[in-house]
Amino acid sequence: MTLNVGRQQQSLGDAAYCRDLGAGLALRWATAADLDGLVALYGGVVSPGPDKPPDTHIQTHVADLMSGRHPLIALTDFSLVRDTVSGGVVAAACLMAQTWRYEGIALPVGRPEIVATAPEYRNRGLMRAVFDLLHARSAARGDLALGITGIYHYFRTLGYEYALDLSRGPAIAVSALPALPRDAAEPYTLRLVTVADIPRLIALHERESKRVAVSTTIDAAYWRWQLDGMEAAMERWAVHATTPGLSRPRRAARHLPRRAARHLPRRVDRRRYNRHRPARPIPGAALVGAIPRLAVQQR
Repeated sequence: MTLNVGRQQQSLGDAAYCRDLGAGLALRWATAADLDGLVALYGGVVSPGPDKPPDTHIQTHVADLMSGRHPLIALTDFSLVRDTVSGGVVAAACLMAQTWRYEGIALPVGRPEIVATAPEYRNRGLMRAVFDLLHARSAARGDLALGITGIYHYFRTLGYEYALDLSRGPAIAVSALPALPRDAAEPYTLRLVTVADIPRLIALHERESKRVAVSTTIDAAYWRWQLDGMEAAMERWAVHATTPGLSRPRRAARHLPRRAARHLPRRVDRRRYNRHRPARPIPGAALVGAIPRLAVQQR
């Protein structure tokens, strides 16, 4: 998508793109100078209440994403709206670059993430403008689809549709494990994995991915980021390996933080999201929206 600016034609995906939205609001891509504004926006929006302190976990996560060290995103992959009068960032989202596999075939996929608009700037169409930039950049770099998780049914208004069931796989409560018989030796040892385990973790993930039609590639760079790179503790995977004796890991399990419970359907405020609800209940919590050219290629 392009926009005529004087004699030049400027793409929405260009890092230098900027558009006046009126009322002192400017739409553009982020720079390093926007870090403080983005941290303030997300910390305030995710805060449990207007009289509560900012959410420091999401603030640290945003700083990680803009650090230049994240393997899936650059700091310039945030699109935002800034109020040129107050100077604050009032709406923003970012675009990660992932590789998914469909029956073993690699597909480049864009992942919009951490969508936020300051309460006093909502219902002005700002997020639609922010997503216009994300979609343009995703198409320019050759993504075949975009996938997003988040507010139930809201992203249907931005062109997305339910397509995959985002199940978390088998889950076992520690309290449900049977007691070890008296005088029996524990056959497995559970420990946190380290960067030294990355080759084995990749092999385990690739083996398990063959059991499903759609999976995400997790390479060594991303494992290293998860285990030894990021600062945001609440975003870090707590991966444990089961090892018989002192041999190499045989299995791996991910411990889910309690915060993940807020994404379960029982926590949805139906009064708030009722207008986005589809005509029929749709199972699953994942949204995957294919960009138009993907549908054209499949016909």
